[in-house]
Order: sequence, then C-alpha cells, then structure tokens
Amino acid sequence: MRAVIQRVSRASVTIDGTQRSAIGGGLLVLIGIEDADGPEDIEWLSTKLVNLRIFNDEAGVMNLSVKDTGGDILLVSQFTLHAATKKGNRPSYIRASKPDIAIPLYKNFITRLETDLGKRIGTGEFGADMKVELLNDGPVTILIDTKTDHSPDTPISIRQAQDLVDTWIRTTGVRYFSELTNMAILTEEVGEVARLMSRLYGDQSFKPSDKDKELADELADVLWVLMCIANQTGVDLTTALRKNFGKKNIRDADRHKRNEKLR
Repeated sequence: MRAVIQRVSRASVTIDGTQRSAIGGGLLVLIGIEDADGPEDIEWLSTKLVNLRIFNDEAGVMNLSVKDTGGDILLVSQFTLHAATKKGNRPSYIRASKPDIAIPLYKNFITRLETDLGKRIGTGEFGADMKVELLNDGPVTILIDTKTDHSPDTPISIRQAQDLVDTWIRTTGVRYFSELTNMAILTEEVGEVARLMSRLYGDQSFKPSDKDKELADELADVLWVLMCIANQTGVDLTTALRKNFGKKNIRDADRHKRNEKLR
C-alpha cells in the first residue's frame, strides 16, 4: 500500500457535482493498492496513520497524532500512486490492483481505520471521477509505502534509508538529539559492535547479558545513528559515498596491489 498523508485544515471530495465527504482539521489520505497487499499491510498502515505524530502540541512541536487531537480522516482511493514513469512519458499503472482485488482491501482498510481511530471516517468512491479539495496545514505531507517502510525483506537505497530515519525521528522520535549527543551515542554503539566481535571472533568469552545480542542489530544501530548525524549536518550519504569511491579508485589504484602482505 502506498499512501500520501496530508495534514489539513479542511478537505472534501465531490462526485458528479455532489459533495461526498468533508472534514475539518485532520488527515487527507490518498491510498494506492497493489496485488501484493494484504491484512498485514492494512493493520500496519492503519496503526501508523492514527498514531503519526504530526500535529502541534501547546509548544508548537509536532508531538500529537490525529487521534490525540480528535481530528478526522478523509480517505480517497488513488491508483495513480503506483504509476511507473521510468520508460516513456505515459505512466504505466500495471502495479495497481484491479477492482476485484482492490475494492475488498479498500473496504477492509476503511473498517480497520475506523476501529483504530474510534469513529467514522470520510471516504471517496473507489474508481469514481472525484474532485478533491484541501487546505494543507503547514504544509505537512508524508509519503508511506508499506512494502518499503516495514517489510524486512524489501531492499532500500541509502537515500531512502536516510529519509526513513528522518521521518521516524520527526514523527515517532519527536526530534533529533543534538549532534554532540548523537556523536556520543555513535561512539557507544561502535563500542557495542567491538565488544560483540571480540566475543564472536576473538578470545573473549560471552557474558550472560551478551548471549541474546545479534551482530546485525548492533551494526544497524551504528548505521541508524550515523544517518541521524548525516541528516542533521546536511550530508547526502549516497553522493558522499560515490565521491569517496572515486577518491579511493585514484589514491589506491595500485597501492594495495603492490602490498606484499596482501598477496
């Protein structure tokens, strides 16, 4: 499922000149469905939407969810969210589900969203020619793809990973720790990796507290904090890594080949 979430002061959807649904403050959610979507995607996305902390608290900080504020949700089906635009100028919508698959999922999503929010939501009409009006508040617009954002088996690029970290920090995490604090945390996480490595591959024995720790999880913690620091300091790690490869290709073109110890 792909969703475009907009924090709005008001939003409405009109079909054939008649207003179908309208809300005041809350979320306008455009939703795209593909064949691979199922109950897990519905459950995860619904929970995420009602708990997404993108509304201001009394201090003006985005620290409240639509459920916290008593806001409403307007859900509109949008198959064009699955447009493929890589080839040519005419988008392909082959990934978007056909009505026989999409409509039951769409209805189930409405039911789950109403349950999680605790009240009825506004909707459009699946497949109809709809006119959507909104006043984006902020503006605040967030993109979510259940296949990218929560599936452990879906590959993500470095840039996507930086964006995901940033989204999590600004919603669930409220705000970034200071750069100095994150530097201290990075040092701590690297130390955890070193400690685990010395037990897995070195000569140190395991302590009872270490036996449940996984190297993959510890490395992910290091990568997480590293991306926090990159985001805070305006570093695009994709560009930086490509530039770094270029530097190494020139500086180390023959150095390692001449190293007798590596032969």
